[in-house]
Amino acid sequence: MAFIRGPYSAAAEGLKRMEQSMKELVEKAVEGDQQAVAVLYERTNRKAYYLALQLVKDQDQAQDILQDAYLKVFTNLGMLQKPENFQGWLDTIVINKSKDYLKKKKPVLFSQMAAKEEADSEPDFEDESGYFSPEKRVDYSETKRLIQEMIDRLPEAQRMAVVLYYLENLPVTRIAGIMECSEGTVKSRLNYGRKSIKEQVLALEKKGTKLYCMPLVPFLYWMFRQQVLAAAVPGAVGAA
Repeated sequence: MAFIRGPYSAAAEGLKRMEQSMKELVEKAVEGDQQAVAVLYERTNRKAYYLALQLVKDQDQAQDILQDAYLKVFTNLGMLQKPENFQGWLDTIVINKSKDYLKKKKPVLFSQMAAKEEADSEPDFEDESGYFSPEKRVDYSETKRLIQEMIDRLPEAQRMAVVLYYLENLPVTRIAGIMECSEGTVKSRLNYGRKSIKEQVLALEKKGTKLYCMPLVPFLYWMFRQQVLAAAVPGAVGAA
């Protein structure tokens, strides 16, 4: 089965496909419509690949995870009870496959030895309700690059919690299940991660590098979505 976009008979037909709802596309794909399969892949591959890359921080492994995830999705497409939730189902498979990889490579991530993290488990999300409004006069490319570097420098467990919470919008309860730890530990990891990023931002600004990322939490939501839109999925991933 090929997941890459195939040639359409006409541009109008391609536009019509893109306008179809996720539910309609899944139903047609289940019936064997390969163009519907191609459109589903085109609509969902950037977010799924970006998610895998953020979790495992390895391009080759992220490609393998995405390839395996699509193979599983399209092989079992008829089992999806809510076709409109195709992206969420795909992302869940990507998360589980990333978790399997990380458990083999970095089992300490999923250890229950989190007493230190539990000590400061209450969340401090005072700026969760803030609103980040990008300014047209500001080029955010450098800010996004620096914030991404800060996220990448976080301890593995904190980075994973931040990605699952701010990119995937998963509730703390769900993240705790994925990371095999308590909800308090997840809250603590989110706290430590956010505080670390804030401290690095302030340190840079004291040195004269102005970052346009406050309030931080709304900025993280915005940044992740911008990164998804700009994600480039390796062409090799599309063939299976």
